[in-house]
Amino acid sequence: MPTLNGTNKSRSLSGTRGRALLVTASRFGTIGINALVGVCTARALTVPDRGSLALSITLASFLSLVFTAGPDTATLRAGNGPARKAAVGLAFRQVKLTAMAAIVCAALVLTLRPGMVMGLNNTELLVSLGLAPVLTLNQLLGNCVLSCGQVVRWALANVLSISVYAVLALVLFLNNVSFPSAFVVSLGIGYIFSMTLLLRHTWTDRGGFKSSESKILRRAGRATFVTTIVQLLLLRVQLPLLVVLSGPAAAGLLSVSLPITELLLIAPVAISSVLLPEYHESSARADLVATHARKTVYLTALCAIGVAASAPLVPWAYGRDYAGSVWPILVIAPSMIAFAYARVLQSAMFARDHFKPVTVASALALVVSILLQVILSPRYSELGAALAIAGAYITFAAAMGVSFRRLRANA
Repeated sequence: MPTLNGTNKSRSLSGTRGRALLVTASRFGTIGINALVGVCTARALTVPDRGSLALSITLASFLSLVFTAGPDTATLRAGNGPARKAAVGLAFRQVKLTAMAAIVCAALVLTLRPGMVMGLNNTELLVSLGLAPVLTLNQLLGNCVLSCGQVVRWALANVLSISVYAVLALVLFLNNVSFPSAFVVSLGIGYIFSMTLLLRHTWTDRGGFKSSESKILRRAGRATFVTTIVQLLLLRVQLPLLVVLSGPAAAGLLSVSLPITELLLIAPVAISSVLLPEYHESSARADLVATHARKTVYLTALCAIGVAASAPLVPWAYGRDYAGSVWPILVIAPSMIAFAYARVLQSAMFARDHFKPVTVASALALVVSILLQVILSPRYSELGAALAIAGAYITFAAAMGVSFRRLRANA
């Protein structure tokens, strides 16, 4: 196993910059379109209904997470060699499991008819469950395509999904449709369109799950399962928790703030996604990892300034009812710089199977987030949730930095 201070014995990292730039550019494009969708949904829905829309998507993401946690890292590490068919086979296996779980949950909803769950009615719950398998297949097939170096195809699939969603959301807005589940269905249709591009590249490899290489992928998937679960909870637990602590209206305000601040995740997530297979196939030196992290921080800091400067425009774009979304943006944006640093270090650790430090850092940050929100949100509502998010990101970055220095010193 190569160490953090090993020398490069595999292919050059010279193509990393171009792939990272393309992935980042496509992400900015999709987020830009998504911002327009956010304006449509904010104008079409009341603030509490906007919170219900965000919660529906979050619950679908949680169900999908159960079956993508672990396999997402495994498929991203597969590359274009013998493990490619195993990765695609794993993706199809996981979507079948997600669909089965969604069917069971839907049967429970239809049987028990709970009425309202965290502000969602039965129809909204069923639509949310239907979205989960679509999210699973898009995530894992997208990783397979990206791992094979098909960055253009991956970028086009992302842009296509959000573009279809934007068109459908605009149609709903112009026709005065004002129930959240219609927008969730539109999002699902957008993802189905993107799957057509991904399936053209992966369909012939769908039977590869039983290959010998699949054992290696399953082992890698199991190793990152807990870490991935904890990290998505770290990114998404605040919204449902805010519904419980402060109500759907507060969640509606935060649901506008989060997509804007998550613009700052685009560069670090895209760059770290490209670096992970590169680090796995070549022994990138620790000083090179530090350089990548530093440059990612600079880029994210520049973007954070732009996001903070644009925050006062939110009431103008989304409506005066969303004036309460401004301060959460200003609170969360600076902490994203720390998170950017940590994501590059995470890719280096994952590439060398150092999963435990990432899991510990993520769990510590999640505990900090929940404790701060339980303390602050009952009094400060969405602003309390924003402070909890900022505290969690800073905690995660600090813990990752300490772990990376220890691994570097022991290498």
